[in-house]
Amino acid sequence: MKRLCAWLLCLLLVFTAAGCADADAEIRTGCYFLKSDGEEIMTPYLYLNLENNSAHLSGGMAMSYAETGTVTVDGTRILVETPPTTYVFRIQNEDTLILTDCTGENPFQLPVGGELVFNEEWS
Repeated sequence: MKRLCAWLLCLLLVFTAAGCADADAEIRTGCYFLKSDGEEIMTPYLYLNLENNSAHLSGGMAMSYAETGTVTVDGTRILVETPPTTYVFRIQNEDTLILTDCTGENPFQLPVGGELVFNEEWS
């Protein structure tokens, strides 16, 4: 009897883990600001529009230069392609993205490991 219970418990854990492995993490359309101590208007941000899979990345609300590109959500990763740069973010939760890789130019000097936090007010 104990073996049967242990075996069923193991099966339950395996199926639960397998079901969660490929699930897309939830994120929201809107503005994600780089977590910093600086003024919000001068803080780099990423605007995601998940309805049309577009992205807008800027060095701050006060800057006129911005990169525009496409967004691909792949499980717990977000790929933002703004030629000539590709940014890869890990979805920590629906309000937080972590930059894990950046290839090409990085005009806004976003640090790998930097946290971008959802901002309801600007979204």
